[in-house]
Amino acid sequence: MTDESITTVEEPLVAPKPRKALSLYAVVSFIAGIGTYVWFFAMVKQETLLAFLLVPIFALIAVFTGHKAKHDIRKSLSDMKGKNLANTGLILGYFIVLLGVFTIVLAIMGALTAISALFGG
Repeated sequence: MTDESITTVEEPLVAPKPRKALSLYAVVSFIAGIGTYVWFFAMVKQETLLAFLLVPIFALIAVFTGHKAKHDIRKSLSDMKGKNLANTGLILGYFIVLLGVFTIVLAIMGALTAISALFGG
């Protein structure tokens, strides 16, 4: 037997897939969304005014960074991950924003009703 009759099959070299990067904006959105609720329930009994002033800021940070993260992830052509984190931050942030708008509308309606009752409208 000669070495020429033995054929070896070499497997082609396959490059390892690069790891997807996690979007920093998605992480910030998620942390701000969770932080909104943690901050509110931790501070509402101690510093009510501070809690009501800072909660909308955290919610808006969650919304803005969530949209930025989704834009970056979409633009990266699946080289970036974190879409679920961004979506969670967006949902939590938008819920607080909508709750704030609803509360403001109720307060205005209550004030108008009180004024109407006082002045016999």
